[in-house]
Amino acid sequence: MADEYKFDSIPDAIEDIKAGKFVVVVDDEDRENEGDLIMAADKITPEAVNFLAKYGRGLVCVCMTGERIEKLKLHASSRVPVTPRPRLTWPVWPV
Repeated sequence: MADEYKFDSIPDAIEDIKAGKFVVVVDDEDRENEGDLIMAADKITPEAVNFLAKYGRGLVCVCMTGERIEKLKLHASSRVPVTPRPRLTWPVWPV
């Protein structure tokens, strides 16, 4: 028998994010069929980053404006030009 999972409502997830909690966001089974741990950037702590690195087992990424990326003189993690397409993730910069 497969495990059943309960999904919270979007308003509940938003309230958890506002409260500084992690939320797992899953995408469609027909896409990548994976989940991402997300947290509000203004609530992040060293302990939260450690949790992401230790248990998330993936990249720790942060969204930034083009202005901030230019100010920090960051370069894309991929040299391949990216054209935004519907339902696809924008490139991110691992930290």
